Amino acid sequence: MSSDVVEIPVFKERRTPVMLEPVFLPLLLVAFALIIGFCVILPGIRGRERAFAAIRVLILGSMGIWFIFSFFCTEWVVAESSAHVQYFPLDNMAVESKIKVQMGFSDVNITLRALDELSHPNHHWNERISYSNVDTDFDSLVRQYKPEPLLKVASYFTSQSTSMSQQRTLKLQLFFRLALAFQILALLLWGLSCAVLNKAISIGAQFLLISGLSQIIANVFISVTPNITFFLPEVPEGIRFQFGWNWSLNMGMAILSIVVAITILFMDCYATSVIREILAYAPYDDDECYECEQNGERCIKCKNDILAKDLPNKAKYETETSKAVLQIVNARKLYPKALTMRYENEEKFAKKQLRKKAVEANRESRNKAERRGSAVSISADVDQTLSYGDWKILEPGNFGSQPHFTSDGSCRSLPTLSEGSVVDNANYRTQSTISTDTASEIDLDQMV
Repeated sequence: MSSDVVEIPVFKERRTPVMLEPVFLPLLLVAFALIIGFCVILPGIRGRERAFAAIRVLILGSMGIWFIFSFFCTEWVVAESSAHVQYFPLDNMAVESKIKVQMGFSDVNITLRALDELSHPNHHWNERISYSNVDTDFDSLVRQYKPEPLLKVASYFTSQSTSMSQQRTLKLQLFFRLALAFQILALLLWGLSCAVLNKAISIGAQFLLISGLSQIIANVFISVTPNITFFLPEVPEGIRFQFGWNWSLNMGMAILSIVVAITILFMDCYATSVIREILAYAPYDDDECYECEQNGERCIKCKNDILAKDLPNKAKYETETSKAVLQIVNARKLYPKALTMRYENEEKFAKKQLRKKAVEANRESRNKAERRGSAVSISADVDQTLSYGDWKILEPGNFGSQPHFTSDGSCRSLPTLSEGSVVDNANYRTQSTISTDTASEIDLDQMV
């Protein structure tokens, strides 16, 4: 009697969701396209801005790539062991194999493969079961005649398992889904932080800080999941779960987010100019202000801002005279190259000069109205007497030597000054004329 040989079905290794999940591939290609595009744009950025842009993209971009990558990873919690197992009931010998269980946010990945792949080339299985369809996926594995050790491990997650109650299964699913929710929240906060960081530095840093805290909370939910131990006849000591590299990397990214956020907040307080340069600070421009809303029309500040925006060049170079004035008034040092003065400062200076000229014009008109005809036109060859308000500034050596004319037209020489009424300085000797000769004012505007 001929015996029928039954060939055991062997399936090829299924790609794990860690790297080659079909949904993850397009996202991975988009990430690589963005990286290549940035590398093309980077040489066009000049000066220190190139280094600052590279730092921003390196830190924030690495966080974003990890967020997307974390949703498709299954090595958050890992259990792994090696043992001699019998794959099928009809097998006559046990094969030394490796059993590995990986748990992610939504799936459980179970791997069973022979360590000696040359002697057992087809002994390699990699199956997944979903938290939402545990029983259905397990029944599908049974119908496909999967190896016995793989089915034993998968049965631990079903609701009909004797080793694991239904309540414990639901608790396991709940903790992982809560961790997934906080990981999604961290991703949204990271996106908001990237959007407003160069517009409102402190707000963007706070979003980044909360994002890191959300990642830590997600890790906490995963770490407090029920402690599952798989007891197989071939593995008497059992297979215990441990934290995988996804959990450790997520914790590292959370700490990085918190450190970067706190650093930005401190620099915004104590090194504002530096952090604004690093983050390319460009605040939002408010077209309206509170005063405009109250008055129903634009205030002076808003009008000046609009004028400043319309000008193509807000910065103008100072003249040598302007630099000298700045040095005298503000004790500033003169630099070899021209200093720049903002348009707003020049406008304030121009308004101040206009007000000063208006005051001087009003004062001069009042003085002319008081004198009204008392001024006499006089011509003199040399007159070294200078008028400065109520003071007559006389150059040294001219006391009593130059003729001066009084209001009645007579000519007389100035008397020699007494030492009590003379003020010495580096260039002039001055005498107050407020109390001595108020009637003998000379209209120097008419003198030649």
